[in-house]
Amino acid sequence: MEIWQFVERQLAEKEVLAQNLTEAREEIKMLEAKVRQMEGQSDDLKTEVVNQSVVCTYVVIVFVLCLY
Repeated sequence: MEIWQFVERQLAEKEVLAQNLTEAREEIKMLEAKVRQMEGQSDDLKTEVVNQSVVCTYVVIVFVLCLY
């Protein structure tokens, strides 16, 4: 009878580990989606910084030209 109890415990542990693995995979998928979203936001911020730099450059040029 001890062998069957051992086998049952092993099966129960296997089920718990399988459930944990499934949950970990789901969490990884969620984190990957968040990373993709953040990468998109990063690209948007880079574009905004470049645009603001261009505007600042034009403002400085116009200001300098107005001084002459």
